[in-house]
Amino acid sequence: MRCRKAQPTSTENGIAKSVIIIMDKPVPDFAIFQNSRTRQSAIWSKEAGHWIDAKESEYEPLAIIVNLIRHSPNPQEIVEELARVALRIREENS
Repeated sequence: MRCRKAQPTSTENGIAKSVIIIMDKPVPDFAIFQNSRTRQSAIWSKEAGHWIDAKESEYEPLAIIVNLIRHSPNPQEIVEELARVALRIREENS
């Protein structure tokens, strides 16, 4: 598997954004996998660098998030807000 890190592609809020390329396809910053037959879910975070398995009880809440992102006119904004909330929660709990 070929993997290379691309040069920064854009700048937002003073932060250079770049993407990782695997087999000539960009790897997303964030993704949710769901299998409705097995009710298995996993979350990909480029920051973590691996898939994080979700509990079966988290399937429905993640399905709601998936629908929100999928049908939003601005899915990037939804994902960025989710990331900000997650960071805030992590900081409050540490």
